[in-house]
Amino acid sequence: MRLFLTTILVFSALSVQAQRFGFQFPSEMWHSGEVVLSDGNTVRGIIKYDISGDVIQVDQDKKIQTFAASQIQQFKIFQEDIARFRLFFSIPFLNKNGYRRPSFFELIFEGETSLLAREMILVTTRPPRDPYFSGGRRYNPYGLTSNVRVLDHELYLMNNKGKITQLTKKRKDVIYSFDDKYSDLKKIIKSNRLKMNSIDDIATLVAEYNKLGDQ
Repeated sequence: MRLFLTTILVFSALSVQAQRFGFQFPSEMWHSGEVVLSDGNTVRGIIKYDISGDVIQVDQDKKIQTFAASQIQQFKIFQEDIARFRLFFSIPFLNKNGYRRPSFFELIFEGETSLLAREMILVTTRPPRDPYFSGGRRYNPYGLTSNVRVLDHELYLMNNKGKITQLTKKRKDVIYSFDDKYSDLKKIIKSNRLKMNSIDDIATLVAEYNKLGDQ
């Protein structure tokens, strides 16, 4: 078993200030990496990915090629700002429209039960960053708000039979998304004070669940 923690929460914290300081999200950057195509051939170059569109672009000596998830087995990038490799797989998945099509999933934790993620950029409304404070409370008399882009992730479990289950951020739903060991999972969450909206904590839960199967 291997743990692929990609410092995703760092992106979440920085993304709040993205527009003000010119921060780029990972999907807006070009990364060195390689792609394994469906036919087994490998393409190396500078990669830019689009998870929502399930396509990537590969720049080889200023010649850009575009590949859909249906043309790819996997791709790997090195993200310089966090100094980490990130690994993505193309996996057939039943989407919200009821169609099964290849989609990109990032591997967060690998085991008998693995943790996968799909990255997305959301636009959310926030109060201004420089509010007044009155009595220790935020004071925004004019109801001013601003739109900011925030990095978020959908998380998924994949069991050893290839079944993929999307996770919510509700404790009960997460527990019963696993195949078994529900009582043990409840104890693990309680004893480790795991939060269901934390990728690191969900990865810890998946790792502990895999250990239960080894006993």
